[in-house]
Amino acid sequence: MPSGLSPVEREAAADRLLNRAVSAAREPGSVFKPFIMSCALEGGLTHYGERFAIDGPVRRFGRRLIHDTHTYSFLLPAEIISKSSNIGMGLLGQRVGNQRLNAYVRRFGFGSLTGITLPGEHPGILRPLAKWDSYSTQSIPIGQEVAVTPLQVATAFSVFCNGGLLYRPRVVRGIVAADGKVIDDRSRPVVVRRVLDASAAREFRMRALVETVRSGTGKSGAIDGYQAFGKTGTAQVARKDGRGYAAGEYQGSFVVGAPAGDPRVVVLVSILSPHGHGYYGSVVAAPAAGRIL
Repeated sequence: MPSGLSPVEREAAADRLLNRAVSAAREPGSVFKPFIMSCALEGGLTHYGERFAIDGPVRRFGRRLIHDTHTYSFLLPAEIISKSSNIGMGLLGQRVGNQRLNAYVRRFGFGSLTGITLPGEHPGILRPLAKWDSYSTQSIPIGQEVAVTPLQVATAFSVFCNGGLLYRPRVVRGIVAADGKVIDDRSRPVVVRRVLDASAAREFRMRALVETVRSGTGKSGAIDGYQAFGKTGTAQVARKDGRGYAAGEYQGSFVVGAPAGDPRVVVLVSILSPHGHGYYGSVVAAPAAGRIL
């Protein structure tokens, strides 16, 4: 770090050196919803034909009000994902309960290091189950009260591409000497655990995540020639002192994969504190992710 910098300049310089993909943990917002819904569907706590009575755009859960961006009367589970209904996820959270919610989140690897060989990886923030309360029941399903890294989100989302298996992410495929001899072969994927049944992972991808890009909040991330699948998210940004959220600060995200029939690539774009034409993930992140795809 150069000498003679003011405290503000030093903080800004250190921030530029941060590898946000592995070291920055923030609340994910609605990109988190698929991880809860998919497990609830596989576990039989709901089914694709169930109609959830949303009765929005505002719904009271005890002392808490949950808001949707648009007004819906009823939504199917796939529509709760594609239209990103907070109320629908709140209703699902009530049914699932905190103990199962905690198990779902940990099953996808949140709250733990991914094991990637990069320095400074953050495990994210997942409070012990004993500290969860009635607010957690609605917060966790909509991606609040938990902090995750971009790498964790992309790795977990890849479960829907890889037959329900969670793999350890890699940066280096192998090390080759000057004479062409392979010194260290890391080309074989390492399975961490099975998260979903293969058929359940595929059905969720083709029904909920495809619909999100086809006609839901991720339409602006669609690409010509391939059917993409994904989930948008818009999260409030926590204050640095940990007391609530920073006024007017958001993170817009879009996690997307393609092609839907035989997934080969996953992209995550997260825009921190966007300014200009909006802050929703569907507005600031989905078009960028589509261009990358």
